[in-house]
Amino acid sequence: MATLREVLASKKTIACPVIYDGLTARVAEKTGFEIAWIGGLNVAAGHFALPDVGLLTLTEMVKTAQAVIRAVEIPVICDCDTGYGGINNARRMVQECEAAGVSGVQMEDQTFPCRCGFVSGKAVIPVENMS
Repeated sequence: MATLREVLASKKTIACPVIYDGLTARVAEKTGFEIAWIGGLNVAAGHFALPDVGLLTLTEMVKTAQAVIRAVEIPVICDCDTGYGGINNARRMVQECEAAGVSGVQMEDQTFPCRCGFVSGKAVIPVENMS
């Protein structure tokens, strides 16, 4: 199994499908994708029939990530919205994702609640808050 770092080091264009459970991850892997990305919209809609407006919890995303990681051998990146709160929540999110075996996380710079990227009404946090 290649690590995320090894796949990215290839310096080639890498297609990364959005998945939301072990089955969609396995399909992605079996069709030749080298990385999978757990999308918050997909988990919210696919598991709970909810809109992507910050309703998922860290626990729900980590539980989903654990199921996905058990199903495949390719690296998995996880959408973690805005880190599920302030800086201490974001730190805990990274620790939980690492413990689950997530290869990378993606965080947004939106204000809470985070909204799906193609939905209107988004606002970003001030640059000073990004460090």
